[in-house]
Amino acid sequence: MASRSKRKASFRTVVHESCPIRNTHRRLESAHRLWHEALNNYEDPDGFRTFLNSAIQELRNVTFVLQKERFSAPGFDEWYAAWRKRLGESDAARWIVDLRNKVVKEGDLDTASLVHVRLLRGYVEAGEFVPFEGPPTASCKEIAVAIAATAPHEVREDGILVVERRWELPDLPGRELLEALASVYGLLSALVSDAHVVAGGSECGLIECDKSAGYAQEFLAGRPACMSASQEARTSVVDLKRGRFYVPRTRTIKKGTKKDLERLRAKYESKSAAPPDWKRIKDLPLRDQARHLHEVGVQLLRADGYLVHTFHLLRDGKLVRFIGVPRPDEKTDLHVLMWQAIRPEVERTRADALISSNEIWLGTGKSGVRPAEDPNRREAVHTVAADKSGVRFALTTLFRREPTGIILERVSEEEQALIPFLEAVFDCWRTFR
Repeated sequence: MASRSKRKASFRTVVHESCPIRNTHRRLESAHRLWHEALNNYEDPDGFRTFLNSAIQELRNVTFVLQKERFSAPGFDEWYAAWRKRLGESDAARWIVDLRNKVVKEGDLDTASLVHVRLLRGYVEAGEFVPFEGPPTASCKEIAVAIAATAPHEVREDGILVVERRWELPDLPGRELLEALASVYGLLSALVSDAHVVAGGSECGLIECDKSAGYAQEFLAGRPACMSASQEARTSVVDLKRGRFYVPRTRTIKKGTKKDLERLRAKYESKSAAPPDWKRIKDLPLRDQARHLHEVGVQLLRADGYLVHTFHLLRDGKLVRFIGVPRPDEKTDLHVLMWQAIRPEVERTRADALISSNEIWLGTGKSGVRPAEDPNRREAVHTVAADKSGVRFALTTLFRREPTGIILERVSEEEQALIPFLEAVFDCWRTFR
């Protein structure tokens, strides 16, 4: 198995010397660090419990210490009473308070923890495969190996197994523990931020974590971006045919210098290609934005001879994230996993729409034959646009390769298109409020 990245999050404290609630602020920072330590130890039950209990204690201490520090601003009692009511409306926050001096024990985790096993085949998720009958403390790798060993031949020849562990507790049913703590942290962060404003200590900021780097907002969906997709760190993936384990990774590429951009612009302008013009299309309807990006994709294909799969994530019509998905070196279904990895980015950014462009094979529809294996397949540039409200729009430009270059053929548009490779994103949007 590819070793899971253990690079720890690095932090920069932003507690100002004149902070009016210095100790409260420090407790919140400590809880942030401990949450990441618990995530780093997710596959070690003892280590996980140790940091989980410490994080819970620090989260509880935030409100206790705040009441002790009681800054001198008038109306503290009324202000804090409103916040107590808001915290009381969170089941996870109530659970943390109700724990009091109790600790989470190993037996507690064994009772309610789950192992979710999914089989990915082709473009879509085939659903839960087979239940794992073994200790929930087994590592994801052990679970995947055990299931793969008993899988039917046709599954071993054609499938990606995704194993996700979820530590849960009987008294917080249906809530993964770190996700529950992240939601409480988000509430307490809002409380501490508000306290700074009321107390006149606005020079302070919340802890800065490099795991949130590259996102437009630190807090998304009530939690820091660095806490919004812990699912990635508690998931293992195995290519059943090759018996190989993989860990999905994302890499942030820094924006090029002005000189780099000028060089690229000159390269593509000489080939009659141009980059997307977001200033021009930012206020256009989603379908028109997709048409523009589709044309850009066609130009890049003609200039380079290939097209990288790209995703433009949008929120309220504005671009919030650009993602390029490289093709796997081997002929596997790992591209399916890469598409699944788009969902955490949608969660982090709260994107409510996306546009994806890619170079694809189109088969003849022969039963049981994949397009890539169909001898009569065609090539096309395929762009899809979808949003939370249900828009499913697709553009397709057929092309063929000749010695003289790329020859473009028929262009088609389709409303309410089937877009199976985005099912994970559609499922995510159903959870948005």
